[in-house]
Amino acid sequence: MENYSAMDIEAILDEILIPRPNGSKNLNHVGDFLNQQLAANGAEVTEHVAHVTPYGTQMVWGFAALMMLIYILCIVKKKYIFSLIIACIVPLILFLEFEKMKRPISGLYEAEARNIIGTWQASDPNAATLVFSAHYDTVTHFGDHYSWGPAGKAQGPATGIAIALALAGFILSRKKRHIPLKIALPILPLATAPFFAMFWFQTMGPHLREPSIGALDNGGSVTSLLLLAEKINQTPNLQNTIKIVFLTAEEERTQGSLALARTFNSEDTFVFNLENIGASDRLIYLTEDGWATRRYRSSERIVNHVTSVSNAHYGEVIPSPKLPFGVLTDTRSFLSNNIDAVTIRALEKTPHGYVFPRYLNSPNDTRDRLSSPAIQTGSEFLYQLAITRAQIHM
Repeated sequence: MENYSAMDIEAILDEILIPRPNGSKNLNHVGDFLNQQLAANGAEVTEHVAHVTPYGTQMVWGFAALMMLIYILCIVKKKYIFSLIIACIVPLILFLEFEKMKRPISGLYEAEARNIIGTWQASDPNAATLVFSAHYDTVTHFGDHYSWGPAGKAQGPATGIAIALALAGFILSRKKRHIPLKIALPILPLATAPFFAMFWFQTMGPHLREPSIGALDNGGSVTSLLLLAEKINQTPNLQNTIKIVFLTAEEERTQGSLALARTFNSEDTFVFNLENIGASDRLIYLTEDGWATRRYRSSERIVNHVTSVSNAHYGEVIPSPKLPFGVLTDTRSFLSNNIDAVTIRALEKTPHGYVFPRYLNSPNDTRDRLSSPAIQTGSEFLYQLAITRAQIHM
């Protein structure tokens, strides 16, 4: 592997734009390449090993779909106690897996994965540490966050219906009566369809679709960080200690960044997490992230750093819209561990204006959606963030 210059964006993309799902040889190959490139640009390179569940999302939704199928059979066979237990267990498992990040199902198979870190030390030992991160893994699904959102929101009412139907059946059974099938059968789809939908989107996608090469998600961002590494290596007397981090397992519920965030010092660290760089020149920053039941916001000091640098670089402050429902990023890992963080993201230009890119975890995330000039200009903005001295205290 050779070292690439800023003029070789296309050559970098040739190397990294391959399907690289968690647990794959391709992901390890790209990780080795990123490690080598950081070292070639003068970084002190370390690797942080995270224990992740490379197929966890598939396993959890497979479990949920299987349980809801058994639930239907229990209702039809008038086994109401079993159906009530299932109707309570399934949402509990989903809550533990996706909200509390516990692993009662996905933890049945774990593996080691690598966060790759390159560090350039500032001459001042009291300088802030600025972390520029992007995930380098991919996943393939049916639909996207806009498809999953309605299914996700519908799980709450569906759970209520499932519990109510099973409970009604149990109460009737105590009186030697049963729910007539002509009543139960129309209700069952309302109680189970959202779980089967998520099974289709997230469990069947990796098996039935052509694998995504992850161009916008997140090959352009990874490339921009390699360009940044080259610029940092050529900069004397850094005002901030710079870390470039390639994160693993973002597509597995941000497990890689969650493990890494726990190792950071929250007092002097700023994280700029990248998504979709190269989609266009239109950059935004996002100050909120988290889970459905827990939301976190960026601090005033990191927001001030982004706004002051963007105003100096562009002559205006880049926009800060809200993250669409159902979209998650590695930023939540840092914010939830009291690490200052924002997401820097590029919007995609369409005939209807600039929008959040869609169909990312799919075969539609193709190389032609990336703009090499946009990757270059995005990296230039990151460089300005990196070399402008950050204020640790406000």
